[in-house]
Amino acid sequence: MNRKAILSRMLSLSLLLLLAGVSALPASAQNARITVDSQKSFDQTISQLKSVVGQGGMMVMAQVDQGNMLSMTGLKLKATLFLVGNPTVGEKILEQDHSAGLYI
Repeated sequence: MNRKAILSRMLSLSLLLLLAGVSALPASAQNARITVDSQKSFDQTISQLKSVVGQGGMMVMAQVDQGNMLSMTGLKLKATLFLVGNPTVGEKILEQDHSAGLYI
């Protein structure tokens, strides 16, 4: 499959995901979470996650240490939020509609 066809497929999938996300009810956001058990340490799991994301043509665009924020409340928990995406696909979507940036 050539690069243009791959990009077209990725854009189609991204738009489909965008439409699904826009039409989803806020209450269902919790149900959209995917949980995978790991036998590895927290740090090993994060490292493996980043590696797999990169292999899929995506990248970690931001990382938020939620555990650090939660420690302000007295809760000691390792928790990290990742913003994952594909800048090339994001650019194509934003070229079509700038307001789509709020959802991707």
